[in-house]
Amino acid sequence: MNKWVQVFDIELLEIIRNQGVGELQVGAPEDRMLAILGEPELPVVRLSKKSPIFQRNYENMTILTENEYVIAIDINFENDQLEGIILGEAGQYRISEWMDFAQQHGWTVTKIVDVVQLGKDRVMISLSLEGKIMMVSLR
Repeated sequence: MNKWVQVFDIELLEIIRNQGVGELQVGAPEDRMLAILGEPELPVVRLSKKSPIFQRNYENMTILTENEYVIAIDINFENDQLEGIILGEAGQYRISEWMDFAQQHGWTVTKIVDVVQLGKDRVMISLSLEGKIMMVSLR
């Protein structure tokens, strides 16, 4: 097992604005991802035995690749002990501020039981009813 050393401090709002993590975006070749992030903490695994999709974990960030290209970046904020990506200003937002953000930037808002999802283009943000960020997905 490798211990991934965080390559950069990047705030969530910057990821949302740029639809990527630093210079890494969905659609990037796998070798570019490795040049930016290095080797993942855990061994690379297939999603299932016959799946063409591979998963790599970097602290609170999971990257999926298929045919040697990044197809998804998921950032999980439910585990407070993992800190690959920092919340920054977005960590202070309450649900009302997220609703204002969504309205100002033309995002769709969907409520599913006790999760509020904000979505636009290739970005999906999952929030608690209070506005705590649970997951950010880039597709």
